[in-house]
Amino acid sequence: MSIKNYQIYYLLLIFAPLQCSDFLPTWYITSIISALTIRLFTCFHRYVLFIASIIGSYLLLKEFGYRIQPETAVGFLNIMICAQILQDTKQFQTNYVFGLLWVGSFALFNTNIFYFTYLLMSIAIIFRLFTLRATENFNFSTLSFSKKSLTFILKTTPIILLLFIIFPRFYGFFPSANIRQQNSIGYAQEINNSTTDNLTLSNRNAFYAEIKTQLNPELLYWRGSVLTKTDGYNWSREPGWISKNNKKASTPQSIEYTIKFEQSLQGDIILLDTPYRITKSNLRFYKEKEFNAFKTYVKNKKIILSAQSLLNTPQKEVHINKEKYLQLPKFIPNALQNIFNITKAKKTQDILNNVKNYLNQNNFYYTLSPGKLGTMKEFIQAKKGYCTHFASLLGVILRMNNVPTRLVSGFQGGKYNELGNYYLITANDAHAWVEYYDNNQWNRIDPTEFVAPLRISEGGNKYFAKESTFKQNYFTSFYKLQKYIENANYRISLFMDNFDRSQQKSIAQKINLKLKSFYTVGFLALMLLITIFFALTSRIKINSHDQIDKLFNKFKVKCRKKRVDIFPQDSLGTIKAKIIEKELSQEYIEFLQEYSERKFGPNKDHF
Repeated sequence: MSIKNYQIYYLLLIFAPLQCSDFLPTWYITSIISALTIRLFTCFHRYVLFIASIIGSYLLLKEFGYRIQPETAVGFLNIMICAQILQDTKQFQTNYVFGLLWVGSFALFNTNIFYFTYLLMSIAIIFRLFTLRATENFNFSTLSFSKKSLTFILKTTPIILLLFIIFPRFYGFFPSANIRQQNSIGYAQEINNSTTDNLTLSNRNAFYAEIKTQLNPELLYWRGSVLTKTDGYNWSREPGWISKNNKKASTPQSIEYTIKFEQSLQGDIILLDTPYRITKSNLRFYKEKEFNAFKTYVKNKKIILSAQSLLNTPQKEVHINKEKYLQLPKFIPNALQNIFNITKAKKTQDILNNVKNYLNQNNFYYTLSPGKLGTMKEFIQAKKGYCTHFASLLGVILRMNNVPTRLVSGFQGGKYNELGNYYLITANDAHAWVEYYDNNQWNRIDPTEFVAPLRISEGGNKYFAKESTFKQNYFTSFYKLQKYIENANYRISLFMDNFDRSQQKSIAQKINLKLKSFYTVGFLALMLLITIFFALTSRIKINSHDQIDKLFNKFKVKCRKKRVDIFPQDSLGTIKAKIIEKELSQEYIEFLQEYSERKFGPNKDHF
């Protein structure tokens, strides 16, 4: 079965949205991929596309809470582009231009090396398809690139680089990321066990944490939202005391690191527990001193920061609002009351040991697929759940024992890349644990470790992937290559996202320019480069036409030898008729066809 050039084009476009599940909803990606797949075989009527565009735009706006943000803007743009490229058309050159815009628009949110490679390949292939008939059978040999094609790409590179350097950035000029979808593992600001059931794994990158030395896996707790209010099963947060960032100098015990977020966490700043202070940030932030938690003023934006933490150091606090941390619902189910009666003790450590023994003796186990557990009673009866279920159980039991308690939502674990000296934390590392107040300080306790110690010692991503010793021993080369790729991806992403207004100001100062003058000079240089580019391109076209005309003159000489006279006033149609009349070989007609395409452009019939 043969495949046409235009079908290759649509297959190429399908790969762009497949790589963008981090910031666009699944239904949206599925819809446009399905439409592109159908277009491989048939086209859509324009009225159908018009109605689908209106419905898709409405659903997309609804998905993001009727807010105009980068995701919705790019989504609207791609709906409009999709409506154009799905229509029936004979002018595929215009369609190809929309294809370049298609792959380029998705690149606004993909700064990884994989999409960058795909982008370059797509641009090169689409440029090559410009010179071919869309309805001709595809042949891999047609994708061979001449020196002129490579020269064309090289000439556009300075324009692209200059555009990236001089394009004005603004404070907080970072794209946001899609909010975590329901029933998918990932970070959550609040714990709602009643409405979630089975969780699916997600390898979405949450953030990178650049640290010079590798840490003990059991210390890799990344602190996020602190939850204090409970209905006995679910937990929500309340505002804490706000203070300015601690400006004290670093202590000998503190560890310094840099974090680059790949997801928007709705204003929460995730830091290594226990956070000490933030030394540098691209976004303004504040500290909830009561919870030792940091937040940004601007939500839905990625953030890059440098911070210091005191590893596994309890937060000392002499006075707390005990009523706030002992709050419980009026009704306690009998199943929970029974556990309290069995595990209660005078000392906090004895309570913790009793709860651990109870869970193990009654065969409670950790799973992401516990089914629907709408109440605490159902969880206790099922004897299975994930981190939020066990954290909620322990938190309520401690409060019933008059121990001030709160829950923390964040991440635990991370994959270390020794080539780049950083941890990669994914959505699979999302986690929740408990903090209890004792001896004038907040202490961390993780009930997940009671039932699944490997989840803590290995980290979420490795624990769920079930990496075996066999893989580590026999596929060492593959994992090393993977680390090289991940490191390159991190560096490219760090450079792309970190090139902001301050970086532009630094470049401007090096060449003794103010930032406004830097933009002006850059714009003029860009216009000059574009002018030179089009001047050189038009010259190449003139030279190529000269070569074509020379070949046509040789063709006329060859025809004359076959007793076919060609006159200046003869059209290509007349010449074709003469060739047919003299019954010359098919090669003569094929040459005329090729001459027409190269002289006047593809998809133009001059016969």
